[in-house]
Amino acid sequence: MPEYGNGGALVNTSQNFVNAYTGEDQDFGGGYDLSPTVKQYYQRTLLVNVETKAVFGQHGMPQSIPEGAGTSTEWRRPNTFEDVGRLVEGVIPVGKKFGYSNITADIYEYGDYVAISKYLDRHSIDQPTNDAIKGLADAAVRTREKYFRDVLLEGTQVMYAPEADGTEVTSRADLTNECLMTPDLVADVAAEFGVNGVPDTDGAVGVAIVHPYVYSDIRKSEDWVEAHKYASPEEIYNGEIGELHGFRFVRTPLAKVFKDTSDGVGTGQAVYVTEFIGKDAYATVTPEGGNMRLIMKSAKEVGGPLEQFGTAGVWFEVAAAILYNDRLIRVESGSSYGTKAKAN
Repeated sequence: MPEYGNGGALVNTSQNFVNAYTGEDQDFGGGYDLSPTVKQYYQRTLLVNVETKAVFGQHGMPQSIPEGAGTSTEWRRPNTFEDVGRLVEGVIPVGKKFGYSNITADIYEYGDYVAISKYLDRHSIDQPTNDAIKGLADAAVRTREKYFRDVLLEGTQVMYAPEADGTEVTSRADLTNECLMTPDLVADVAAEFGVNGVPDTDGAVGVAIVHPYVYSDIRKSEDWVEAHKYASPEEIYNGEIGELHGFRFVRTPLAKVFKDTSDGVGTGQAVYVTEFIGKDAYATVTPEGGNMRLIMKSAKEVGGPLEQFGTAGVWFEVAAAILYNDRLIRVESGSSYGTKAKAN
């Protein structure tokens, strides 16, 4: 039976975690005890794990690269010309310089698995393998979403919500719970998109990805249009909740929340990030053969000489990059909900 470094150190059994190769066991500890699932009169108390929907990933320009093309991907974008000059009669102009800008992104590989004993799987009144698969899928989608989100955080255009009296805020450290996302601020972002010449996205100015607490603040505006009141409500994005000043708002608890002073946040403060995204502002890359997939190994394949456990795992590859920085504006604000949100 092959050994895989530290792999196989955690096999979920009906009693403890067991190292498949040494027999060393480890107590479950809080939140991990699976032994109640084999009790005869076990009262079902498993909580429903709501699967995370893809939000950040759905707004990037999808790309793919073939196998054998390296461990990174590259985009080349022609540089923008300055305005055409006025000619002087009989004089040949100097001419324009032409070139490209390169944008690169590394390909990252993600994955994890659980090993569940055959005894537990056979005798549990629940379905531990199925539940583990759902949990792994949820964790994988959440991980990929955070990766895309963090790429967007590299954008350099940022606006800070002003104080309630309109006083300008110029840094993250100066944001307070009174610095709320407002319709006027959304209109300011729309104006910047217009100045930057950002093309429309499916007839809208763009998309805004917002935290639930910020959404609860802004939806109180009389200009807010709920998604179910759209002319074509069947064409909404995952997580879409409404529209304001030409931006289609998408809600997710994975929208970035800063709370640590090391991130430039004031002591005891929470800062909520709303990403305003224009058409093709960033690209999401799924390498050929790198789609998220479930990998199942039976007890006959990996369970040792007595076929004592099987494994379920999830795996994917991904890359992403900002293509047009001027099509991204990050708005940082407080919330009337204060610091209730956790840093993420």
